[in-house]
Amino acid sequence: MSSKISEVYNQILVKLGELFPDKTRIPNAYSLIENNKRFLEDGYGLKVGSAEYQEFEFCNFVVSRTITVVFTREMYRVDSELEPTDTIVKELMENVVQTQSLFYSYNELGIEAKILKVDIGSVSGIETFYGEKQNFLTMSCDFNFQIQEEIT
Repeated sequence: MSSKISEVYNQILVKLGELFPDKTRIPNAYSLIENNKRFLEDGYGLKVGSAEYQEFEFCNFVVSRTITVVFTREMYRVDSELEPTDTIVKELMENVVQTQSLFYSYNELGIEAKILKVDIGSVSGIETFYGEKQNFLTMSCDFNFQIQEEIT
């Protein structure tokens, strides 16, 4: 028997795959540098954060769980051109907005009976990290999923 958080997690992955069919899912979003270059060229990943438990009703409780979606893009070295950097930055910001729109309208996730509410959390700035021979840009966005669980 699995809890609702497992079902929500699985459905989030399904919906992100549908929303970003041309992106590759990053196997280890918790440590981006540990992933192969091919996953980071144009990828997305999911990180599960902390949870806060809230009393709700008798034999029920609500878990407010932070879930972070991470996006990455390879950054080709350009000494004097601004356009490639600007293009990647705008793409990462658009990825975040698309994800926020999907999660904010959580009834679009197909699991609305399992979710009481989704709050849009913080969005990181654009950050750089370095692979062996590549540079990557990343941006992430947080969401708080309020999920009602039954106590058995």
